[in-house]
Amino acid sequence: MTCRDALKEGICLLEGTDSPFLDASVLLAHAAGMTREKLLASYPDPLDPASKDKYFQYLKRRLAGEPVAYLVGFKEFYGRPFLVDRRVLTPRPDTEALVETGLQAAAILRAEGVTGPLRLADVCTGSGCIALTMALEDPGIVMTASDLSEEAAEVFSANRKALCPDEGEASRRVIFRLGDLLSGDTRRYHVILSNPPYLTSNEVEEMKSRRWPEPALALEGGIDGLDLVKKLIEQSRDRLEKNGYLIMEAATVQMPAIKELLEQHGFGNIRIFPDLAGRDRVIEGRTGGA
Repeated sequence: MTCRDALKEGICLLEGTDSPFLDASVLLAHAAGMTREKLLASYPDPLDPASKDKYFQYLKRRLAGEPVAYLVGFKEFYGRPFLVDRRVLTPRPDTEALVETGLQAAAILRAEGVTGPLRLADVCTGSGCIALTMALEDPGIVMTASDLSEEAAEVFSANRKALCPDEGEASRRVIFRLGDLLSGDTRRYHVILSNPPYLTSNEVEEMKSRRWPEPALALEGGIDGLDLVKKLIEQSRDRLEKNGYLIMEAATVQMPAIKELLEQHGFGNIRIFPDLAGRDRVIEGRTGGA
């Protein structure tokens, strides 16, 4: 069996998934110990038996619902590979819109006259993809990343070590805090970012019935999906500097309710931003005076 034959068979097996060609090519390249670019140049070459066996095991697990990122051990986010496994949510491309909005907010604050390091928080950090990306993209940011999960803390630490060339400097600029949202945090921030669990309880139960492998703690937001969103909005009001930003990811259908919640808690200048597919995905509000 050549690499081309193996890829074609994998695509057929994964037909009906979101991205059969991408998934099959990533899994084949990983099984064969090569990059996807090298795989494309190796189509006529025979696939060795060990790589073939590993590849078809990966396909079997992918068909059972396991994310490709868990199978290969990493997920690219904002151009960087993040270590991921069953302890954390797999970073989604749509969440890059949250990072873009956060970077824009930092630029606006500086244009408005804020000097010195900007203090940001990433609540429900999981793998750390948001916090670490923000700090790596903008060296003027000091980031506090927090999560309730001790297992997520382990993954975050591994990603910080892998992605930050100067571990000492990174440890000073990207701090991890174990905790429930902002509870017990007395710091004040210029920007608070979060991709909180916002799926409804029914949605998560349906996913569990399909043996969805991602941790429910990182997914479930209560009956309407807004339990943690409501709590974070309440907590953020007193943790933000004047003209500070609260920026959150959520589902499109939740945006009107979140906008109303922000207004009820004194946030203004509320704006909604789309994800890569053009769906409303990120919402931001500012504290008074903006």
